[in-house]
Amino acid sequence: MSGIRPFCVKTPVRYRRNPVPDLADRIGMSQSAFFEHFKAVTGTSPFQYQKELRLLHARDALRGSDAMTGSSRSRKSPVY
Repeated sequence: MSGIRPFCVKTPVRYRRNPVPDLADRIGMSQSAFFEHFKAVTGTSPFQYQKELRLLHARDALRGSDAMTGSSRSRKSPVY
């Protein structure tokens, strides 16, 4: 199980529907063994983990942009 934790941290978020086959293959595990070990290490399924990471990245992106305040446009600019 110790081999999964560093892999989870070092692997960038992939925007694919099902990353389990590729990830399991990369670390030499069956898909079911990977799923079980991943859940034991992280406390969540690979799919839930991926969804939470996507949401965190989206939140961070919004916080770092003007999207939340609308300050990127002045009131005089035309609506696009």
